[in-house]
Amino acid sequence: MNHNPTTRSASNGRHHRRRTRLTAAGILSSLALFGAACASDASSDSAGGISSDNTQDSAVGTQPTSTDGAASETPAPESSTTSVLSTTSTSTPAPDCRLRTGRASFEFSGEERSYRIALPDERERVPLVLAFHGFGYSADAHETQTATETVGTAAGFAVVTPDGLGTPKRWHLEGSPIMVLGGGVDGADSIAFGDALIAELLATGCFDDDRVFATGFSNGGELAIQMACEGRSRLAGLGLVASLNTRPACDRDPIAVVSVSNVGDPNLPYEGGELLGGPTVDSARDTIAAWAATNGCAAEPAVEPIAILVTTVSFAGCDADTLLHEIDWDAHVWAGAPDDPVWGAAPQDVSATELLLEAFTMLAWG
Repeated sequence: MNHNPTTRSASNGRHHRRRTRLTAAGILSSLALFGAACASDASSDSAGGISSDNTQDSAVGTQPTSTDGAASETPAPESSTTSVLSTTSTSTPAPDCRLRTGRASFEFSGEERSYRIALPDERERVPLVLAFHGFGYSADAHETQTATETVGTAAGFAVVTPDGLGTPKRWHLEGSPIMVLGGGVDGADSIAFGDALIAELLATGCFDDDRVFATGFSNGGELAIQMACEGRSRLAGLGLVASLNTRPACDRDPIAVVSVSNVGDPNLPYEGGELLGGPTVDSARDTIAAWAATNGCAAEPAVEPIAILVTTVSFAGCDADTLLHEIDWDAHVWAGAPDDPVWGAAPQDVSATELLLEAFTMLAWG
């Protein structure tokens, strides 16, 4: 794999932000203000979701003609009923695909669950990326911060970004260290929801069953990890931002893992330790090494500065690619994102979205 990322404009020096460790109570207060400042989810749902502005920018990879994958082996749970109906239509569907770019929903455990969906121009059994937002965000806010739909569709991927539950929105995961922020959501099972969403989407015939990827920021990355470890869906790879060491690696079949972690993250300690004054976590390097062992990699990694602010930790001889991009930045943010009202400014010299999608492009098309 070519690990040289697409980077933003170069700068003349290293970028550091003063580390500000936020308390759980302070984060909850900030998230409430953030939610009030953002457009409400209800208004975005009724307005029809995705703007046509989300079909721009350069691709991070070339899209060859895809091949059909095997039929899905994951049936939808009985609690899930199909209702994949878009409220907007901004592109022409493939002959056998009835989905459109926009907002859609389906019923899960007696509740209507909504998600954004963005489709590339060529849409016959295309690879699929699930993008899970972080604690306190929403699907709309996640796309504003990450531009995963913009970059992903330009590269030939379909991107689906669902909404979590609760106020503020989050993903309920038993034993989650991030749940110290505000607890779980009664009756929610986010892993089962993720599996049901994938089954719902694969049943449309629009996506390649063998090229389903999951990404996530913070609590959303936790969900991606737990789906790979405990879920029923077959994932081709994980793209984790500010979330790698929220969970230990699991003993499972090899799966590609690409992580973007900020070395100076004050809330998810890169070197390991207490998370927001609560449970302890392993270091990012120890966690990626554990994934490397699961993936059959050589024990010793190659550590190489590859761009401004970016050092890559990679492993040879793997059954599935295992890669950590270390970003020299002191905030709990998505690299390349606009300034975040809760977590602070993000580096603009490198894009976490492009780093993840570059890796997924190599995995999806070789």
